[in-house]
Amino acid sequence: MELQPLRQMMTQALQNDQKINAAEFAPIKAEILKDQKISPEENQMLMDALTQGQFEGSLVPAVISFVSQGLQTPAQPAAPAAEAPKPEAVKTPEAEKKASPWKKEYSIQGNLNHTSVSSGWTNQYGSEKTATKVEGSFQAQVDYEEGRTSWKNRILLEYGNTFVKGEQERAISRNNLEVTTEAAHKIGEQGNLKVEIPYVSLYTKGPLTEIEGRKFRETTGAKVTYTTDDKQGEYSVKVGAGIQQTNDPATRQWNNEVGVEMVVEAKQSMGFMKAPIVKATGIKEENVTFLDRLEGTAQVNAFNPMQNGADWANTDVGVRLSGRYYVNDKKSIWVGATQQYQYGGKADSTWEQKFSADLGFKFQ
Repeated sequence: MELQPLRQMMTQALQNDQKINAAEFAPIKAEILKDQKISPEENQMLMDALTQGQFEGSLVPAVISFVSQGLQTPAQPAAPAAEAPKPEAVKTPEAEKKASPWKKEYSIQGNLNHTSVSSGWTNQYGSEKTATKVEGSFQAQVDYEEGRTSWKNRILLEYGNTFVKGEQERAISRNNLEVTTEAAHKIGEQGNLKVEIPYVSLYTKGPLTEIEGRKFRETTGAKVTYTTDDKQGEYSVKVGAGIQQTNDPATRQWNNEVGVEMVVEAKQSMGFMKAPIVKATGIKEENVTFLDRLEGTAQVNAFNPMQNGADWANTDVGVRLSGRYYVNDKKSIWVGATQQYQYGGKADSTWEQKFSADLGFKFQ
C-alpha cells in the first residue's frame, strides 16, 4: 500500500496555515477512498493528525466520524462522498471546553537567589552580604463571555523577603496585591474591532500585608479592543470616569477623589515577525520559530482627579512592561522579566521603578 501521496497531500495542506481546513481535507478524503476502503494505515495517519491538533476545530467532528467508519468496517466500501449521511456532531473534550463561557488560567512564578561572601569581603571589595532572597507570585485570570455579556477578573499576589546572615530584620523585596474585575456589555463588533460599555470596573492595588498605600477605584466608561487576524495579538483602550479612594501612608487617612481614567493594554506574540525576518535575511523559517514562544505585554493605567485640576502632574500613573519566553510548546513554563514605573500624582510624588525576573508556570 502506497501512503506517500497521502502523506505529501497532508504536509502540503499544513504548510499553508498550520491547520487543515474543509477545502484541504476534501482531496485527502478522495485519495483515501479511491480504492473504496479505508486501510488501517490510513486510519492511523488521520488519528495521529487529530491528536496533534492539525485539523481546524470546526472540522474535527467530521474527521472523527470518518475515522470511526474505518475503525468499524475497514474492509467495506465507503459510500460516495455525495451520498454520505451528514455526520453527527461528536463532542470532543476540546469542543466541550470551547463551548463553556468560562475561561480560567492560573500561573505561579518564583525567584530564589542566594549570595555568599567571606567575612572580609564586605566593605573591602564590595557592599554585598551573605543573603538569600525568596520571591513568588500567583496570578488568576477568570473570564466569562456569552452573547454580549462579559465579566473579566484578575488577581495578582506578589511577595518576597531577603534574609541577610547575622541580621534579624528581613527586608521585604516584593509586597503587592492587585485585583481587577470588570463586567461589560458588547454594543458592536466589526471585523477585528470590538466596542464594549463596562457596567462597572473595580480596581485595587497596594501592599499585600498592610492597608497603608492601598488604592481602590470604581469606574465606568467605554472600551475598544482590536484583535489581530492571527489571534496572536490584542490591544485595548478604555476611557471612563469614577471615584478613587487612596490611603496616605504618612497620615493614614483616606482620600476620596472623583476623576477620569484611561487604561491602555497590549499583548502580542512575536511570531508575526517571522515572515519579515525570513524575507529580509533569507534565513530558513525553522531558524526563527523561537519567536512563536516570545511574548510581550504592556499596560498603562492612569487616573486624574479632576477636582485638583486637569494637570498632568496630578495624574496617578502606573506602567507595567513584561516579556516572556516559553520553554515548551504548550507555553506552560517560561522565563520572564517585568519592569514597572509608578507616579503617584501628588505634590511630592516622583517617578519610581521596580524590576523583577522570574521562572514560572501556568495551568488551566
